[in-house]
Amino acid sequence: DKALRTAKEKAVAILIDSDVTLQETLTEVQRARELASKAGLSVESSIVKPAIDPSLVENAYLTANDGISSGANGFTGGHSNTDHVVVTTGDDQIDRIAELKRNLLRRHRAMQPEQRGDERWDKPKIPGERRRRIVREQDREDYPPEAPNTGWDVFIRQMTVKIRHDRPDERHDQSKVLQELGKIWRMGMSEDERDYFTKFATDAKKEFDQQVIEYRATGSYQPSKHFERLENSSVWIRKDRPSPLEKEISSYETIQFPKRPPKLDKEYQEREMRSILKRKLKLKGLMNEDGKTWKEGVNFEAELEKERKKRIKHNDDGDDSE
Repeated sequence: DKALRTAKEKAVAILIDSDVTLQETLTEVQRARELASKAGLSVESSIVKPAIDPSLVENAYLTANDGISSGANGFTGGHSNTDHVVVTTGDDQIDRIAELKRNLLRRHRAMQPEQRGDERWDKPKIPGERRRRIVREQDREDYPPEAPNTGWDVFIRQMTVKIRHDRPDERHDQSKVLQELGKIWRMGMSEDERDYFTKFATDAKKEFDQQVIEYRATGSYQPSKHFERLENSSVWIRKDRPSPLEKEISSYETIQFPKRPPKLDKEYQEREMRSILKRKLKLKGLMNEDGKTWKEGVNFEAELEKERKKRIKHNDDGDDSE
């Protein structure tokens, strides 16, 4: 019975992990789908032409350097290093359309400096000189805040805030929290409850796309009347029809939590101090080859006590200066 119970618990844990992985994968697929749609493609289609035996391609212009046709270059991911490879069909009209398409793609890339490789920088790389990266449009402070991609994203961010608020004295482990949330999402919620988050993400994404269009046309955008991002974080809530969970987390004094509970700070600092001192002494060659013991004359605890006193003195000096 005990072995059966253990096996069952392991199976449930595997299912939860699989569900979390699946949701994360779906999030990435959704992101890929959105990126592909902007290029007139889809995640179901291939952006790379199928590999072709070069010997079978009669009308292929080969590269000047290696003489490899576009078929052989099919595995490069369709990036710009194959732009110089042109495959003709023999049909003048089709080839002319393909040429126009290539020209338009190059012109489109030329209008987006952040996508032009070396031109992502304000000047060429010169030894001894600094250069600055060109700021992308989405990196600007006045750019519309990006909406969550999926309902799962909305759910885990809202629930993580609630969990951290409800467990202020516990060490936070996001991987374990994701396992808990995966189990709730999969087995503890109804279809309607999941649909709420899915519709939330869909509506927020549509509004974000409209804001981007408005921003690119006018340089500004109208703030959302339906959705709100809390404290400039990745946590979103509905303003017009908030759920009970959203009402709760929006009532918190803050959703910015410390890395660890205050009562664990001393333990963490002690562990950090030991680790830094150990590394420092090891770099000085004061550790034996076994990597565990110290050479003769080295008193690690005494050195650690000196570090403690230094840190206390440093903190006191900092308080006095304030």
